Amino acid sequence: MVDKGDGKVEIWRIHNFDKVNVPKEQYGQFYGGDSYIILYTYEINKKPAWIIYFWQGNQSTSDEKGASALLTKQMDDEKGGEPVQVRIEQGREPNHFLTLFKGKMVVHQGGYASAFKSKKETDTAVDSKAAHLYHIKGTNAYNTKAVEVDPVASNLNSGDVFGLLLSEVVYIWAGKGSNKEENIVASTCLKPLIGGRKVVNVAEGSEPDDFWEALGGKAEYASAKESVEGQRDPRLFQCSNVTGSFKLTEVFNFVQDDLISDDVMILDLFTDVFVWIGKDSQKEEKDKAMMTAMDFVSKSTDGRSKSTPIWKVNAGLEPPNFTACFQGWDSKKAAAAGGDVYARALAEAKTSGGEKKINSPTAVSASDIGYLDWNKHHFPIEKLLTGVTLPDKVEAGKRELYLSDAEFEKLFKVKKDSWLSQPAWKRDQEKKKHKLF
Repeated sequence: MVDKGDGKVEIWRIHNFDKVNVPKEQYGQFYGGDSYIILYTYEINKKPAWIIYFWQGNQSTSDEKGASALLTKQMDDEKGGEPVQVRIEQGREPNHFLTLFKGKMVVHQGGYASAFKSKKETDTAVDSKAAHLYHIKGTNAYNTKAVEVDPVASNLNSGDVFGLLLSEVVYIWAGKGSNKEENIVASTCLKPLIGGRKVVNVAEGSEPDDFWEALGGKAEYASAKESVEGQRDPRLFQCSNVTGSFKLTEVFNFVQDDLISDDVMILDLFTDVFVWIGKDSQKEEKDKAMMTAMDFVSKSTDGRSKSTPIWKVNAGLEPPNFTACFQGWDSKKAAAAGGDVYARALAEAKTSGGEKKINSPTAVSASDIGYLDWNKHHFPIEKLLTGVTLPDKVEAGKRELYLSDAEFEKLFKVKKDSWLSQPAWKRDQEKKKHKLF
């Protein structure tokens, strides 16, 4: 980073195409419906230097975003063109920017007047009795931030920490898979909002009744057994054939806006792999993305099970364990981006002459994406061994199933149906023994 963020910080909010001073006691409080300019002054070799960040909220208008860029240029000119300019979209904050707020950055929903206020703040255009839920995520005291999400139970997830602010109490809810850094800095992150409220730490599974009442009652949320012992950082890949050839590109520091409707995306959670289908993506992208996901799982060398589930998810119908990977997931934006997914799925089913289920997500079988059906196609063992080039459209991770029933039972001493009901680790051991892994 440039430095430890100990220089001078000045912040302005964009209002009516002009910049308005933000009071110092509100530094670190941002609103997704607004844009801001942050001037950072520090020293290089005992000479002043500047960075001008202009931060643009996801719900900020195009006029406000444009004004933030123009006013940043104006500020740059006033300083002789010497400052560094950095445009920041909400959710893509670089580490140095986060460091300026020492673990106390909070992004509220809506614009300035509609955002949550503590008792110490002066804006009265807020319902202080309403519940406000904040998704807290980070790895240390400086890069952790809180983002407000709709106060409903389905927005929780076992991998992170959440803050629920009510009129008299603040609940710090710790998911079973959250890291200790998030737990330590959660109260610090929300400190500017707490005011005179009582702070109560709540572990997942020990919530009081008023916690669930404030969220509209209990509901399904991303809560898997693997969240603790099998957790890895999620990775997002963009799948596209726009250049004429099918390519995968990893998206780092990803946010919800990276889910592009023209493309197909692969989200790898290690314990699960999702293939996200943009509503305007092409058939070739859909087919090749599914083939790629299956090959990726079957040929992986990172210790994951060869039977890792692969899920096909249509835009607008994302399940909780998918949305949990995106801090501050906006369900309204997701629904709008997905369009009328049910009508689209029904049309696809009618076109194909089938009666496909349309309540996504669905687990995908090999035959759905072009692999040979192992119930109908069989090969001798010498064509299926590890290290041998497999016959075309044979699924590498299930090569043993392409043996004839008689040869399979002779080799593994069990029928295929019973084999598939065994734990993945046990099947993998047997497959390695017979060079079919």
